[in-house]
Amino acid sequence: MDIELILIAILSHNIFDFILQIKLFRCYRFPICKGDGNDLKRKKNIYKIIKGNLMHTCSHFLGLCLIVLVINLIKSDQVIFPMSKIILICLAHFIIDLLKSLIYLFRTSTQNNIWIFLIDQFLHLMVISSVIYDFNILYFIRQLKYKFLTYPNSFNLSEKILITSIIFIVSTWAVGIFIKVLISYISSEANKLNITENIGKNIIGDNGTVIKIASSEAKNGGYLIGILERILILISIAMNYPVMIGFVLTAKSVARLKKLSNDSFAEYFIIGTFFSFIAAVLGGIIIRSLFN
Repeated sequence: MDIELILIAILSHNIFDFILQIKLFRCYRFPICKGDGNDLKRKKNIYKIIKGNLMHTCSHFLGLCLIVLVINLIKSDQVIFPMSKIILICLAHFIIDLLKSLIYLFRTSTQNNIWIFLIDQFLHLMVISSVIYDFNILYFIRQLKYKFLTYPNSFNLSEKILITSIIFIVSTWAVGIFIKVLISYISSEANKLNITENIGKNIIGDNGTVIKIASSEAKNGGYLIGILERILILISIAMNYPVMIGFVLTAKSVARLKKLSNDSFAEYFIIGTFFSFIAAVLGGIIIRSLFN
């Protein structure tokens, strides 16, 4: 049951951190995205950051309670998720996110740092596991060891469905955000600048190369295409029909053929494509192995 509670909490975390985090919350949590994060206004923005993270944490709290309620309506055996643990998880979530927002506010150069992104997600997972297992880490490790040694028979049907849902979200939405942060981080490190989303201006690096090509394409079009691409690949692998991967790669390459003539764009395109394909393929393999 403890493993099931962890899976429910992780599923809720992924939904409300990667899919349902609305733009209003992000703008309050990271006020620089509205253009008012300069040195003179940073102290005034602390209140806005606290408010944004409170709203974000409340959405996590309500979302986790709602998911538990829905699961209990569907399942015959009830899931008992103590309210004290839900509150503790959400309180820790607020503290971690607040620290992240403050780091971004006072050290704007860290906003594209991939390591902060990874550490942030790792801390959330550690908090969830620790709270649910009452901070008995050794017992948690023994449980994980047993689950993996007897995989997949050690997981019941509800746990398999939860794992499938988590993998689906991580392999599509979460990986898409990870790739955006990674490309921005690589670009910023290589050219000592921050990548913005300004339309109509090419971003030029110190060596004169074009880092981001101005375009009139749909807003977040590449991100949405990436999600659809990974969904198709993941389903193809899960259904043991990998021939569809060739179709996806061909269609993506043809769509970006003109831009691939730019060396910088081609490099970032290949990096993003590799990460995208690896995540989707691994996700499909895990899902298929769960139900074999």
